[in-house]
Amino acid sequence: MPIHPTRDPETVAKLSRVMSECIPELATRSTVGIVASTNQHIRQIGSGTLLAVADHRFVLTAAHVVHQGALVNATLGISGTVDGEFVAAPGNWILSGGSADRAADEHDIAVYEFSKEQSQRFADDVFVRVADAEFPIDLSHGFFVVSGFPGVWSTSPSPSDTTLSTKMLQYGTFALQGSVAGLDGYNPKRHFLLEASPDNLLDIKGNDVSFRTRTGYSAQMPRDLAGVSGCSVWMMGDLREPIEQWSTKTARLVGIETSVYQTRRAIKATRWNGVTTLLHAAFPQVRRVLEMYARQHNGP
Repeated sequence: MPIHPTRDPETVAKLSRVMSECIPELATRSTVGIVASTNQHIRQIGSGTLLAVADHRFVLTAAHVVHQGALVNATLGISGTVDGEFVAAPGNWILSGGSADRAADEHDIAVYEFSKEQSQRFADDVFVRVADAEFPIDLSHGFFVVSGFPGVWSTSPSPSDTTLSTKMLQYGTFALQGSVAGLDGYNPKRHFLLEASPDNLLDIKGNDVSFRTRTGYSAQMPRDLAGVSGCSVWMMGDLREPIEQWSTKTARLVGIETSVYQTRRAIKATRWNGVTTLLHAAFPQVRRVLEMYARQHNGP
């Protein structure tokens, strides 16, 4: 069973070092906000991950984030550009469930390919690549970092302040232990689960997270993570291996956050192979790269 930080002070100290020294800068730089614009009103509705495959540039998020924008007939925008402005991403989103009922879409992933002009508005070193990801089957002994933009930390532009303000929440947590009975929509072949108890989170400096709203009230975990949906999940290392040997080189992208279970205080993430499956099906121009990496990773 994975070691729990509240039971072992020595492990807490080691994981604090990991959080302060070993998170790849790419995990932060590649995380973007997804905003919805309607009638000149902008609000943050999700998070995303910038991904490059060969010469193609994409942004990934949760499909339900795109559905949410469509419900209000909004134009989606992506943050993280070098000019500080949003890149409009109207239409042409590819959803893992296609036009099927949302409830039938187990992966809950959406991908948008940038045009050449759009991609030039981002620095090249903010895009993760296929080689930054891995597809481990057993994630039960992992220590993970989740990065995203909670809606409770964002502000909408107003007549007195036309700037949308957001703040990233980046914290470490463990694989959920115990029974998964009654968790609707959870499929261990498609997903993995993380702890989301406010008592067991570490921030990027290795300190306990105090998750509060912008006005100082205690936020509810994981309910008030709304807005984090679509962000990347990185596994920093395997707790069965010496933590002292972990580094930025051992960290790998393993999933996309897609849902939460409030009663179990759990976060659900879609496994990264769901992303590559969607890309392979929807974008023939990147199949050769994906297949080449799959052979290198899995062998002949």
